[in-house]
Amino acid sequence: MKQVFVCLVMIFTLSAEVPLPANDLVPRIVINELRTEYSGSALRAEYIEFKVMTAGNLGGLQLFIMWDAKKPYIFDLPAVDVKAGEYVVLHLRTLESTSVNELGEDLSESTGTDSNPTARDLWVPDNKEWLHKTDIVYLQDANGRILDAVILNETPGETWSKNRAHFAGIIQDLYNRGMWKSADGHLPGPLDAVDTSTIKSSATKSISRHEGRENTHTAKDWYITDKGGASPGQPNK
Repeated sequence: MKQVFVCLVMIFTLSAEVPLPANDLVPRIVINELRTEYSGSALRAEYIEFKVMTAGNLGGLQLFIMWDAKKPYIFDLPAVDVKAGEYVVLHLRTLESTSVNELGEDLSESTGTDSNPTARDLWVPDNKEWLHKTDIVYLQDANGRILDAVILNETPGETWSKNRAHFAGIIQDLYNRGMWKSADGHLPGPLDAVDTSTIKSSATKSISRHEGRENTHTAKDWYITDKGGASPGQPNK
């Protein structure tokens, strides 16, 4: 699996810079859980979990992490078939040789830390920090359609910091596409992001979606778990 880095110059648009093959079997899929903290001693990597709502194929889907204005992180998901109800966990570091990509029917193939024998585990093949408590994460298909998004903010305030000023343009685009809004349906600001300030440095807390509820594309869809509440590849706690 390849990673692609894209430079954004002045204008922030939510589109793939590398042509990808069209996929007529794009599943309905949501971002379901995120862990932003890393623990090297416990071999716990950051992760982003997806929940598959309808069967399909992940080919052509790209995950965007927009923390860095000049070098956003982009991950190309593999062209694998997935089933409705399946959890897909993208672990954002590879820390053990037993952490292998599950590209077929056997979901117990990976036995690294946080692998789950009933979920599909995928691994970013390096050991770097990509995800932060203040971040924008979204999933896009090969046609540039945004499938889901979440906005995180560790220090809620009226404005974004100078280093995150680029968030405003991205959020405007997400709002225009119906992928994120304020609680009253208007253009969202920093206070309309998921408040991640209570996570601090805990690698056992996660940002979890209220499963079973309608996706409103607002911060009210999300909550921060207690310590020990991270549940990669399982229903949210």
